Amino acid sequence: MLAGVLAGVLAAALTAGAAHAQVSPVAIKTGSEMGSGYAVKRGNECIIITAAHVVKEAEFGTAISLFDDTGAAAPGAKIVFSDNATDLAVLRVVAPSAFNCQGAWQDGAGVQAALRDASQGSVKMQVLTLREGGLSDIVPVSFAGNSGPQKFRVRSTGDTIAQGQSGSVLVSDGKVLGIVQTTADGEHLGAIQRIKEIHARIPNTHL
Repeated sequence: MLAGVLAGVLAAALTAGAAHAQVSPVAIKTGSEMGSGYAVKRGNECIIITAAHVVKEAEFGTAISLFDDTGAAAPGAKIVFSDNATDLAVLRVVAPSAFNCQGAWQDGAGVQAALRDASQGSVKMQVLTLREGGLSDIVPVSFAGNSGPQKFRVRSTGDTIAQGQSGSVLVSDGKVLGIVQTTADGEHLGAIQRIKEIHARIPNTHL
């Protein structure tokens, strides 16, 4: 019951003001590592973008478990791309029909405009994290400056962006702006890999 209520809150946060856009965040569990990512549909497959360190234990044969915002599971996910230098990974899985995987890639001009507006403080941003079982965290954040050419920092206005939230998706007005890669960048700060940089660094063959 609680998971259903939180899933409804999450859906409302994702679609408010942007009925044309849908984000499908997922929870990822690999051995002792917990994290999140975001998923898109490709034919009968679900493709997930996350931080590489979230799935590092899979290199040693540990299974990857995926969960959507209803708590539904998708077993058998495989890593098809992983780059420790940029801390990016791509997973693929043939997900059950009940698994929520309906998002679309969002790397166009609209996303860049949303990122510009968010950096100027004119629109709100949220970090979305899913937990095993469908429980969700929605952390309001604000732009806190650049962190090199590929990343920027956000400052949470409520709960701290903490360990276990790596790979969480940053959204604004229903658009994906990037994913959380560093959660220990000072009090209430997190480093975000820009969506434009993510798509520039992942080979198209994996998407």
